[in-house]
Amino acid sequence: MDPLSIAGLTLAVFDQLLKIGERTAQLVSTYRGFDADSKTLENKIRDETNRTNTLSVLLFQPCAAYEDNSLFEQFNEGVQAQILLFLEHLKRGLITSLHGATLTPTKTPGLQQKAKIVDNLTDLNGRIHENIKLWCLATTIGIDRTHLKHLKSDDRSKELGFNIDADLQLTVNDSNGPAESLEIKDQALYECLRKPSAKIEDRFSICSWSGTPVLLEYRAYAPDMPDPVPIRNRTRDVVEKLTQLLHQPKEMVFRTPSCKGWCLDSTNNRVAFVFSLPPDMDETPFSLLSTVHMQIQPTLSQRYQLAHGLAKSISQLQLVKCVHESFRSENILLFPSPAPNTPPSKPESRLDFRNPWVFGFEFSRPELGFSSGRADRCLARDVYRHPSRQGRPNEPFKKLHDIYALGVVLLEIGLWQPALTLEREQFKRVRDPFTIQKFLVRHASKTLPLQVGEKYTEVVVRCLTGDFDMKDDTKEDLKLQQSFRNLVGLAIFSVLMLVIGGLGVPFLVTGGAFGWSIGALKLVYTFVYDITIGPVCYSLSLPSTRLEAKLVVLSRNSYDIAGIVNTALTPNMLNPDAWGRGKKAISF
Repeated sequence: MDPLSIAGLTLAVFDQLLKIGERTAQLVSTYRGFDADSKTLENKIRDETNRTNTLSVLLFQPCAAYEDNSLFEQFNEGVQAQILLFLEHLKRGLITSLHGATLTPTKTPGLQQKAKIVDNLTDLNGRIHENIKLWCLATTIGIDRTHLKHLKSDDRSKELGFNIDADLQLTVNDSNGPAESLEIKDQALYECLRKPSAKIEDRFSICSWSGTPVLLEYRAYAPDMPDPVPIRNRTRDVVEKLTQLLHQPKEMVFRTPSCKGWCLDSTNNRVAFVFSLPPDMDETPFSLLSTVHMQIQPTLSQRYQLAHGLAKSISQLQLVKCVHESFRSENILLFPSPAPNTPPSKPESRLDFRNPWVFGFEFSRPELGFSSGRADRCLARDVYRHPSRQGRPNEPFKKLHDIYALGVVLLEIGLWQPALTLEREQFKRVRDPFTIQKFLVRHASKTLPLQVGEKYTEVVVRCLTGDFDMKDDTKEDLKLQQSFRNLVGLAIFSVLMLVIGGLGVPFLVTGGAFGWSIGALKLVYTFVYDITIGPVCYSLSLPSTRLEAKLVVLSRNSYDIAGIVNTALTPNMLNPDAWGRGKKAISF
């Protein structure tokens, strides 16, 4: 199928999505007795509809940046087909929410249950937007400065939040270097370097600068020199470039506070990056490594949230074509949550595992930037490094190497044990770095399933092995980034499917037998279709755009007919006086 046909189908689906969203909002608003709950649900649906409309305009409105063509036309045929498929999944979700909105005729907990389903649809819509952002930044057009400047300045792009990452990528790709230095030359800050109010494992400190608490992160520029030496111009340029990147506004998903600038501490042959403390985080943080050593054991849910936040951070960093190079648990800080008035509690008992903060940017750089290649044979750091990057590496740092380090950190979180202690002698007798990799993979496969489940284990093992189906990948590693992003959400999405099915069991709806029937029907639909047939059809249709387009058209028509019939029958299912027809409707 030619690109124009795909564009036409995609526009048609957008139009259908907007109509379905509007119809759903109107349907919810007409129910009597829902009051504020009904209005909240209606507003959520309208917000998602508006977001979809904004995305449609961004993709299909002709623009001078593309020579009066649309952004959608800049993507290759394969990406266009994937956008169409994602929108079809969203359409199916909206139709499901339309049916769900009719399931509870009175003000009962069922309405709250359906509102949660709308929240899940918001998450699905967010995934679609994130994937389109990925294609905007990680495909070939992502290196076009005209395209990036358009995303930075366009009003629709700003509404969707695409402008922030586009601006970051412009900063990363700026070969001219920073226009203005962010070096801070302030005597009060120099005093903070000498006498911080709190030290954090010799790598960080907290002090009050000009009445504002800041966090200092140190980077040695001449660690092997016992006496003070001046900083080299090349090192200064690298520090300036990194500071500019850290200084740029970033989405919360990066998990990195705003950097105010950097300060030279020539007495100790180091520089200090100056970060603003996160809001309401005024107590001394703990590194993840030190937290793992503590007796406090986070819940399974907290560990999932921590792991997911860190994975999203690496994914977002790679989206703007950067690599971290020093991702490990000692560079991840956890702040205590604000203390309640009573009773008093220790800071370590209030750690906020939902909001980790990523630091340790001592070697972080643009992906194609300079890598020193200096040998570092510290086992405590080597255990996080990909085998190809241990010792004196011969190949440049790649996205896959950061993903490997993430896998080691996720292994630590899953077992709540430092990676170095997994081997009896802490790998002191191991000479081959690939032996360490094999040990970690084997240990993860054997011990993680009982601790955190099969899905989490799969994520860790694939991060450690690099098994992301990267055959014939693009220059921009698009397949790797897509596969990694999909993997990051795999475990969370699987749990979500169970929740959606469970929410369909309306325990308190009048007519228990009927409620259980509807709940069972939704559970069957969720697990049989969304976990088996749905993904299989999705995977089979992706390789062939022609087959995919025909499949979408035929399946869509059949599904729409079934949806119309189901919508018409639903009120009869809920009417106690029409129970005979209700049983027939359930059978349908």
